[in-house]
Amino acid sequence: APVALFPARDLLAKTLLYPLASEKDLRAVLRHEMDKQTPFAAEQVCFDYRVVKRDAANKTLTVELFVVPRRELERFLARLSPLPRQVARVCPAHVPLSSALNLLPPEAAARKPAANQTLRLLAATIALAACALYLPLLRQPAALGALERQLDAGRAAAVDARRLLAEKERLLARAEFLQRRQTTTPPVIEILRELTVVLPEHTWVKRLALRRGEMQLHGESATAASLIALLEQSDYFRGVRFRSPVTKNHGNDKERFHLSADLVPQERGLESDHDADDT
Repeated sequence: APVALFPARDLLAKTLLYPLASEKDLRAVLRHEMDKQTPFAAEQVCFDYRVVKRDAANKTLTVELFVVPRRELERFLARLSPLPRQVARVCPAHVPLSSALNLLPPEAAARKPAANQTLRLLAATIALAACALYLPLLRQPAALGALERQLDAGRAAAVDARRLLAEKERLLARAEFLQRRQTTTPPVIEILRELTVVLPEHTWVKRLALRRGEMQLHGESATAASLIALLEQSDYFRGVRFRSPVTKNHGNDKERFHLSADLVPQERGLESDHDADDT
């Protein structure tokens, strides 16, 4: 009998998983679930199927479903005129003819006589009940895997959030520290200007160092001992003291000194670790 090949682009093919027990009345099961598996009701389509795999270990059945809207099939057969009445089988064009698929409705394909309708409905009900009981068990490993992936993603996001929070707290603490230093330590330029005013002309500085609220001076002076009192008179310095004994420079008859002083907090300022050499 003639076989017509239906274009693959005009039909719907879908792979489904069912319990092995549903194979006895699989056509009834597929018809009953047609509106769930496709955009159509069972009355609107012609369909056939083939079993792709039987998994005895897991008691599952892999089925490939082929569906074509009834109107599309009728138009297809009309285009075959005057042959449509002679066509006994319509097979998807991309499927081997050996598959025995037939998209013609049962009444037109001369299929085997249908069994008692009540028994068929009962078998379909039993098969659907088996699906309802067994499919959740089949899907449980996949659901657990998806849940684990979500948990892993959540853990990674939590770690990133904790890291960002710690970084934010560190930056805030640093900003507060710098702000406190800015309001308690005089700027370098002000300290230099104050030393220019306070120190006598016979004194010159070879090195100035400012670190953590303390100033250190290295230099030479005609009278190094007088420098402590002069610096103490300034509003910028307190606790002025020699850090090492005063020595004599016989080359120019000056006294070498190394002294330090605590910087007095000011209303505004900026701390700076700074070494300045006056050569």
